[in-house]
Amino acid sequence: MKEKLIYEDTAEYTATGLYTDVYSSAQGCDSIVITNLTVHPLESSSNTVNICAGETYIEGSSSYTSTGIYTDVYPSVNGCDSTVTTLLTVNQNVSTDLSMTVCEGAPLPDLGIYFDEPNNRFVDSLSTTSGCDSLIFTYLEYIDPQVLLPESISICEGQSFVASLAGIADDFIITWSTGSSEEDETFSEEGEYWVEVTSMNCSASDTIVIHVHEIPFIPETELDLCIGSARTINLPEENGNVTWSDGTEGDEIIVSEPGIYTANVQNACGAFIYEYDLALTDCSCTIYIPNAFTADSDNINDVFYVAHDCDFVEYELFIFNRWGEVVFQSKDPDAFWQGDHQNGNHFVPLGVYNYLLKYSSKDIENRVAADKIYGSVTIVR
Repeated sequence: MKEKLIYEDTAEYTATGLYTDVYSSAQGCDSIVITNLTVHPLESSSNTVNICAGETYIEGSSSYTSTGIYTDVYPSVNGCDSTVTTLLTVNQNVSTDLSMTVCEGAPLPDLGIYFDEPNNRFVDSLSTTSGCDSLIFTYLEYIDPQVLLPESISICEGQSFVASLAGIADDFIITWSTGSSEEDETFSEEGEYWVEVTSMNCSASDTIVIHVHEIPFIPETELDLCIGSARTINLPEENGNVTWSDGTEGDEIIVSEPGIYTANVQNACGAFIYEYDLALTDCSCTIYIPNAFTADSDNINDVFYVAHDCDFVEYELFIFNRWGEVVFQSKDPDAFWQGDHQNGNHFVPLGVYNYLLKYSSKDIENRVAADKIYGSVTIVR
């Protein structure tokens, strides 16, 4: 601002300069006043300032935290005012919320500076063009797919079982081993089946075993028990819960004494009783070997052969002459010898020939036993 200097003659001066004022004294003499005037300029300045929200701008003894135009006046050394004008802009920090789906129990990805566990989020800090914070919050959403099927189910033939995944979220993809993608799957055939549910990168699976029981039929109840041996009685199929008359549990029982044995069965088809009557019998097979034949082509007793009712596993017959030479050999139980020599087209002489029969055979329970039979046969004509 300008200052005015006013004297008795109302003279005013506003600019720097040397001024002379003449006054008349009471005695009529002149009185001269010389004024050397200096006018100091007023000082002013302006500042443009940017700060971030939460920060404070200090100007002298003033503090500013909001956008606005602020004026601060300071006294100078010569007594004049010094004015500072501040154009203050407060830039806001930027906050961005994101979300990510992750599998329950899987390792967490690295998405920020640190993981804010109480708020279940990752925090990342960047800078805006104004230099203020740009915070990115990534919130985690957990997916925990769970599939729980029965370990195994027993049904009777003609029945079915429905396995249900009711309650699975709509965004899950369902895949059954049968090719179905429905929540419910119906099973009527025996086997092991699986199902898998997936959503994004998360999955869960389970298996179920279906046992199908046939409606039981009563098998042959009269069985042979070989003298001096034991026999295994097997039920016709895996029937469920089985208890035998002697307290044995399971689908089979080993017995060594004749008598009646019963099996009490409970399964998906109901309750049933199997009864087996075991009688002692001689299980050895019968072999008959003749001691003579005529070999004269009259169609009466012309060949030598081994008669039997055996179930041979191995069979080999040797016939020797008096010098130990093999004249006939066969591994065929149905083969016969008509008195010819195996190494020629002639018949052997009349007389006595020794034989050796080596064999093994199965009894009615498929047990294999081996034996040898020595003897002789006479060729007569």
